[in-house]
Amino acid sequence: MNTIPAQFEFTASPDGKAVLFKATPVTGQPTSINLPIEVVGDVATSLLDMATACAQVSKPNAQPLLKPNSQAEFSLAHAKSVAVQEIPDKPNSIAVCFSFGATVIGIGLNRSLLRGLGTALLAMSADQQSPPQ
Repeated sequence: MNTIPAQFEFTASPDGKAVLFKATPVTGQPTSINLPIEVVGDVATSLLDMATACAQVSKPNAQPLLKPNSQAEFSLAHAKSVAVQEIPDKPNSIAVCFSFGATVIGIGLNRSLLRGLGTALLAMSADQQSPPQ
């Protein structure tokens, strides 16, 4: 397992058809990869799935995310649209789908989480003058 810290850089290609990813380990030469925009969603989803798998092995009893204290505690990408849909082969789950340009990412949620999510969304939408809780 490589635990060497690295610097990561993401940029859009000049023609807008790829995401350019460059990783530079502290002790080595940079490595680059061009990801066509058509595969960015699959790559992001696979990374999130592997993050979940790693957490199940390394931190099986970790507490779920309740509320970050600041934006600095998590990465943020602004979606252009969002949709919710059923997952026919997983009746206990729903998908919340986000679009980022030509990329769409679906996040599966257990139906048991919907009540809390719905309550929070309603509260946030009722008073748009107040910051989210």
